[in-house]
Amino acid sequence: MNAIKQIRATLGLTQEVFSDRIGVTQAAVSSYENGRSLPAPEMGKVIIKLARSMGLMIGFDHIYGDEPLPELVPPPGPPKDPPAPPAAVSEGAEQAAAASGA
Repeated sequence: MNAIKQIRATLGLTQEVFSDRIGVTQAAVSSYENGRSLPAPEMGKVIIKLARSMGLMIGFDHIYGDEPLPELVPPPGPPKDPPAPPAAVSEGAEQAAAASGA
C-alpha cells in the first residue's frame, strides 16, 4: 500500500477530510496515493504535523522512504469513564439537616 494512503487510512480519514486538513485538493491526494506524484517536502511537513497531532509519530522516511508506519498512539484526552457523581443525599438526611437548621 502507498505510504500516503496508509497514513490516511491509519488516521481513519477519507480522502476528502485528509485533503481539507492538509490544504490540497482531493485530486492531489488521489494522485499521491496512486503514485502519479509525490507531495513536495513542504507538504510532507504538513502531513507529518497532522499525523503527529493525531497520534501517529511519523517522519520523512515514512512518507518518502520504505520505513513501516509505527502504531497509532491516541493523543491524551479525557478519561474514558468519567468519575461517578457524588452519592445522593437520602431524604432522611435532608429532613434531619433542615430540622436542625443546617
